[in-house]
Amino acid sequence: MRLLLFLSLTGGLTACFGHRERDQRLGEIHRGLGVDFMSKRDWRRALGELRTAKKYDPKNAEVRYSLAFCQFYGFQQASAAEQELRKAIGLKTDYSEAYNLLGIVLNHVGRRDEAIEAFETALNNMLYRTPFFAAQNLAQTLVLMGREKEGMKRLRLALKGNPNLCGAYLSLLDLAQRRRDKKTVKRYDPEFLSRCVQNPGAGERLPNEVRREAYLRGIKRARAKKDRDRAQQLIMECRKRVPRRDDERGPGCPKVAPDGAFGGDAFP
Repeated sequence: MRLLLFLSLTGGLTACFGHRERDQRLGEIHRGLGVDFMSKRDWRRALGELRTAKKYDPKNAEVRYSLAFCQFYGFQQASAAEQELRKAIGLKTDYSEAYNLLGIVLNHVGRRDEAIEAFETALNNMLYRTPFFAAQNLAQTLVLMGREKEGMKRLRLALKGNPNLCGAYLSLLDLAQRRRDKKTVKRYDPEFLSRCVQNPGAGERLPNEVRREAYLRGIKRARAKKDRDRAQQLIMECRKRVPRRDDERGPGCPKVAPDGAFGGDAFP
């Protein structure tokens, strides 16, 4: 009798663990599908897959994080995203990626102090693999709060850690131009042009007006140095990649002058 009871209990526990492992695998499969749909900006199908993943494995912090990402970026559901992120953090207390996204969500709804706390918590984790994202977001939050000098210092540190942060360049250059800080513009604008604007992958994610203005500043620098070849190269790139449409504001790309002469009527 005792043997039968023992075998019954053992069989039940084995079945229980078997179901749990199956559900965890299914949750991970659906999360993977959801992430793939998000990469294609198919937000509705992504949301469906991630909700299914959560149903199978509600204690998976990565599932909660992915669902929050989809809710926020795909549907602007800040409140729902915040709830999922706090669940993810509760399941994985050192989840810096979740703290970083939480800070972005809190910023979106104007809760700046809480956003700063979230970014700082992300940065306090020495094992955080991409701390420069949280550093950039923290700096931009400080700027939004009017703490511009502190924000600019943080942006420089973020770029020192990762010189390919296009968002940090944008924020830093915008501030520097408004503050007439020519030294900062001179230091960082050429890098922004080469690393972000001329980079095919990064450039496609920037607004055309931003890219065109960066080209125009680069053309101006080349002309000031009397570097005709560089100026012509940038003019041709500008006209090919970001020609001004009728519905866009601001100056267009200069015309390519014959025989290498300087020309064009779109000088910033």
